[in-house]
Amino acid sequence: MSENGSAATSRPPCFLFQSPNTVGLGHLNRLAAIACAIRDREPAAKILFLVEGDSHLLLDAVRLPYVTVPHSSQRGSESWAAWPHEEQQVYFAEAANRLLAWLRPDVVIFDTIPYWTLSKAAIAVNIPIVLCLRKFKAGGDWASLGASFLSKLSLILAAEAGVIEIMPKDIQPRCAYVGDIVRGRAETSGPLQPRTVVITGGGGGYPGTVDFYNLALAAISRLRGDGEDVAVKLVTGPLFKEWDRLALMPDVTVLPFDPALRQSLLTAGVVICQAGYNTIAELKRMPVKAICIPGERNLDDQVSRAVMTSTALPGFQVYLGGSAAGLAQQIRVALAEPRPDARADTDDRGAERAAELLLKHVGAASTVSVQSA
Repeated sequence: MSENGSAATSRPPCFLFQSPNTVGLGHLNRLAAIACAIRDREPAAKILFLVEGDSHLLLDAVRLPYVTVPHSSQRGSESWAAWPHEEQQVYFAEAANRLLAWLRPDVVIFDTIPYWTLSKAAIAVNIPIVLCLRKFKAGGDWASLGASFLSKLSLILAAEAGVIEIMPKDIQPRCAYVGDIVRGRAETSGPLQPRTVVITGGGGGYPGTVDFYNLALAAISRLRGDGEDVAVKLVTGPLFKEWDRLALMPDVTVLPFDPALRQSLLTAGVVICQAGYNTIAELKRMPVKAICIPGERNLDDQVSRAVMTSTALPGFQVYLGGSAAGLAQQIRVALAEPRPDARADTDDRGAERAAELLLKHVGAASTVSVQSA
């Protein structure tokens, strides 16, 4: 029997994943990785995503179905001016109720920042809710998740070390550390391109990401001005909107979204990146040279994540300066250095562990093994 009383054998298990998708792809990518792992184990499982925000190229790339609602920031725009806030609340609450009544999911899985309208609707009809969590920035207010919401969670999937320890004591028994959640191990699908620099800012939607791209492009321009033969691929991210400020130059390949990004990173001479959860989790599994320029985020400590990664990962450097000349020199040195050895010892089963726990949670699996933090 599943926790909401349905017989596990009466129909395929049904999972409703909910993710924000406004500035970065971390939330969506984690849940997509888990959903793919569930699909691999239970091909008959019903999976649906409810996404707040824009661009669903990632879900399209991994063939996962979705429905969308506007993010709260979008509902405050002129497009919704004719709809008073109270009417919007009623409309979206009713939409959530109708979706749950039609889909009848065995569980609803959120990532880090839940869609409160859906969580309240699920709690009201006793559908189990699960939360996948990365770490908040030091000083981040876990209480903002709400004591009532935390008390209703039937399972918390900790996607970074240290998450469980800072949760309330009464919540910790419902937590399981699964490790980094990524979509499998990237394999080389083409020849190495030792003079190619790949620039990626994750989803690209965080305000000011364009400054990171412009710094990297200015550094490349300096290298080329010194006679360096450097090819460039810039993957802006599907959520990037600051095109009017992007200082492009000739002979730069620009992609809003690269469905084969992991392979692009794996074959690059140097990767220039920020320090979002997914970017770092992917690079930790690749024998690549990377220069990380961590961004400032409200709830995510990219500087801490970047520095910790640099101490443990050969070939991974952090650049905290704002000078194109300084970055150019760091790229020049990195291009000349040998690639690090293959990272055969990195654990890449976070998504699989999460999938196993969720299948067990709905009665579709009998055993599960998770690692301790």
